[in-house]
Amino acid sequence: MKILFFNNNLSGLINFRKDIIHHLSEQGHEIVLVAPPDTTKQAILNSLFSCDIRFVPLEINRTSINPVKDIALFLRVRSVIRKERPDYVFNFTIKPNIYGALAAHSFHIPCSDMMPGMGYAFVSNGIVSKVARMLYRYALKTCEHIIVLNKENKNLIQRLKLCDEKKIILLKGGEGVNLEQYPFHGNTGQNTNFLFVGRVIAEKGYREFVKAASIVKAQYPDTTFTVVGAAQTYEMHPIPHEEIEHDVSQGTIDYKGEISDMQSVYQTPGTVMVIPSYYKEGLNRSLMEGCASGMPIITTDQAGCRETVEDGVNGYLVDIHDIEGLTKAMIRYIELPDKQKREMSLASRRIAEQRFDVRDTFNVYDQIIHQHTQKKQKIFRISTVPASLNTFCRGLLKELSENYDVVALSSPGEQLDEIAQREGVRTIAVPMQRHISLISDIKSMWQMYKVMRHERPDMVHSMTPKAGLISMVAAWMAHVPTRVHTFTGLVWPTSTGLKRRVLMATDWLTCACATHVIPEGEGVKNDLLTYGITHKDIQVLGYGNVRGIDLDYYDRTLFPAKNEDGCFTFVFIGRIVRDKGVNELISAFDRLHSTHPATRLVLVGPTEDELDPVSSDTRRRIEHGDGIEAVGRQNDVRPYYAAADALVFPSYREGFPNVVIEAGAMGLPSIVTNINGSREIIIQGKNGIIIPPCDEDALHAAMKRWVEHPEEVAAMAAQARLLIASRYEQEYVRKCLKDFYKDVLAS
Repeated sequence: MKILFFNNNLSGLINFRKDIIHHLSEQGHEIVLVAPPDTTKQAILNSLFSCDIRFVPLEINRTSINPVKDIALFLRVRSVIRKERPDYVFNFTIKPNIYGALAAHSFHIPCSDMMPGMGYAFVSNGIVSKVARMLYRYALKTCEHIIVLNKENKNLIQRLKLCDEKKIILLKGGEGVNLEQYPFHGNTGQNTNFLFVGRVIAEKGYREFVKAASIVKAQYPDTTFTVVGAAQTYEMHPIPHEEIEHDVSQGTIDYKGEISDMQSVYQTPGTVMVIPSYYKEGLNRSLMEGCASGMPIITTDQAGCRETVEDGVNGYLVDIHDIEGLTKAMIRYIELPDKQKREMSLASRRIAEQRFDVRDTFNVYDQIIHQHTQKKQKIFRISTVPASLNTFCRGLLKELSENYDVVALSSPGEQLDEIAQREGVRTIAVPMQRHISLISDIKSMWQMYKVMRHERPDMVHSMTPKAGLISMVAAWMAHVPTRVHTFTGLVWPTSTGLKRRVLMATDWLTCACATHVIPEGEGVKNDLLTYGITHKDIQVLGYGNVRGIDLDYYDRTLFPAKNEDGCFTFVFIGRIVRDKGVNELISAFDRLHSTHPATRLVLVGPTEDELDPVSSDTRRRIEHGDGIEAVGRQNDVRPYYAAADALVFPSYREGFPNVVIEAGAMGLPSIVTNINGSREIIIQGKNGIIIPPCDEDALHAAMKRWVEHPEEVAAMAAQARLLIASRYEQEYVRKCLKDFYKDVLAS
């Protein structure tokens, strides 16, 4: 996987994190380092890291509080993350913590923020600090983990309620040191050298160090005082170069500046590390290196420093700003016998081995990466009403949940609760109207957006027109990386005028917001491309059907043989609406029944008078006509297939009609119209008859032919189940979908 490290300076990555970067690279991960360019560090960077570790320069003004510049920084960070598309991001220090986390979150990329120290944002209550804390609070909510280096910082984060405390990881040994690269040198030397290592700023205790040095040096003139570290000009309280030069000229200190190889410094005989810091440290790196090298330590009794000292064992703790206490600690050490100095040196190494081994830090990073790789990707399956999910995804959601975190989402209803219990997946209800309602649709879209921002799914997969429009727009707004819509049918081909234009526009918008479009069948695909609804590279999965058929469930042998009463039974299964061709069907059957009374028509499905009602004459015939039996909606339609001779399905439009597949699996031939889906399932004269849509005469003729030629019906019935099994068996259809999920989520 690709891991991105974002720091506010290149030195931080080189000096503090090179070991973990090397470790993760050796584990096979691709590493990208992002920090401001630094020509003085570039050569060091190239020598330390292999070509497998890339550096991406990014300008950052560490101390700027200009909101315009910070917005520009956020946009630059976001641009880098969009281009690199890392699998995981680690951010270090305040601005990367805030803007790196927010940028990663905008692309649904998981991240962890390390807060090496609490810094200036937490040392005052000024307006800048308050704004920084507010931004921190918002950014940390988006992180998987917040890594801190001492208990006080952890407690401060909890007290300020910056994040959920369950997210906090305490690295008790800080970022650790490589004990092999910092070997034990001992501390034998005739004269003592007190060493200050760190940024030359007031908060690191530089002035306290110099004042104590001048006092000690007056009493012990052979004692030396060395300062190593960059004189920072961009910090809040830098030490002026003139002040440093004055201290050198007075003979108080020997200023070495910044040194890339500290080993030569740590090897100096008689060296004691002294860092009287009052900075909000995480866990001071130099003190850990000093322990590993076997130096006695003198530092302040505050978080991030005291962890390196057992007072009186390997050094001394002093109060912050306490020049007198610091002076006494230095003199006390100078006056120790050589044996005790050696014991202190050994104790420092022991503490480093027990507390600060970088391999312990490796384990924490490995665990974070492992948790991420083991975490199931989250998939939303969405339909306008729960009945669609209940029908099309029955059993599928349970199968998918073995490898993914599956959430079913639709309008509220009893069937949504049924899905949760049967499939064992979470459900979320978002009210959606099937008909066009601008205000209602905007409300639904906003609620859907809020759900997605909170849940952060990896993929949203919608079906049905309204759910597709609302969820694809909301998912695009929420930056869901994979947005899939399945067209199970198109409404606008049978519409006219303004309604047709509106429906085409909504489908265009759905496709524009989706990253992947799945048409259910070649007919739907051709219409989407021909009419310019989308120009994306769309692909039919398998033979087109998105549901598949369970041949063990749809098996005619499970039911009693059809009653041979000499009556030819046609069955229609679907909604009793105009678009399903019910007006033509009732008229054609009335004509047929008047000349062939040994016929029966069974209508299975609900009546929907609100959206697309049949004519009043058709309704009257259904209620009072001879040979017509309307049984309403049925949970199990198999008995009606088993009791029929043929399916008649004269729909105006479909995506890929499952009833035709079900009928074929139950051994029924079908009369269907020449529309998308139906003409792909039925092969003319082999497993059914295809007629023009909206053609009552053609429908009557086909029904009449079958009543008069039962041998043709029997021959087609013999082929029906075989054809369905070869193309639409459920396991095969679901395998096509699972392979698609695997491919798109991996990419």
